[in-house]
Amino acid sequence: MGAAPPAGLRAVTFDFWNTLIRADDAGIRDRRLAAWLGLLAGEGIDLEGDVVRAAQRHASVRFEDHWRVNRFYGAQQAVHDMLEHLGSRSRRRSRRRSWPPSPTPIRPTTPSPRPTCARRSTACGRAA
Repeated sequence: MGAAPPAGLRAVTFDFWNTLIRADDAGIRDRRLAAWLGLLAGEGIDLEGDVVRAAQRHASVRFEDHWRVNRFYGAQQAVHDMLEHLGSRSRRRSRRRSWPPSPTPIRPTTPSPRPTCARRSTACGRAA
């Protein structure tokens, strides 16, 4: 087949996101925009799609800033940054008095693995 791996080689890693797979493939960007517009409308906030797209771009830039310096940037921070951006850009377009709305805090959880995943994980640990 091929040559044996170099002695001492234990792992190979792949840069998955935005290298092998792009996060915005398959219309995810459009679905996120529709979800944001729906959530905002449900709160009585009527914004144009371009305004929300600008907030999404703002959060994307913030993600890139964090990524470049190897800092975590999660969904909670992205939502906060988008709401802050929307608040600074769209106060006059909101039908709501308090803007931006406070994001609901996310409680950390430790989900239990499904039994098949737990068995496979244990088997992989024994094989290593």
